[in-house]
Amino acid sequence: MLLMDNAPAHPPGLEEDLVEDFNFIKVTFLPPYTTLLLQPISNFKKLYTREHFRRCFEMTDRSSLTHHEFWREHFDIVSCLQIITIAIVSHLHQSQQFCRKLFPWGGLWAWR
Repeated sequence: MLLMDNAPAHPPGLEEDLVEDFNFIKVTFLPPYTTLLLQPISNFKKLYTREHFRRCFEMTDRSSLTHHEFWREHFDIVSCLQIITIAIVSHLHQSQQFCRKLFPWGGLWAWR
């Protein structure tokens, strides 16, 4: 199975050409606007940045700290690792939900 994004950049007749030359390949296109959801690094960076700024704004709103003081005094390797953990757990949860929507019949390998 060849799972491809639904991009307009693919040449017309790509699926037919692939099947003609490689009859053992089953080509499946993702639904439109789902490629971004499947790109884990981009999604991880988004979740990491969201949590990072959430902490920054929460800390500066509750105190008289400036953003610069927050970065200098409250952002260290431990808080960075905590944010990474939150982002990974959130990413795994979102990925599971997405896979259930994308493959409601029971998973990617159920077609075999």
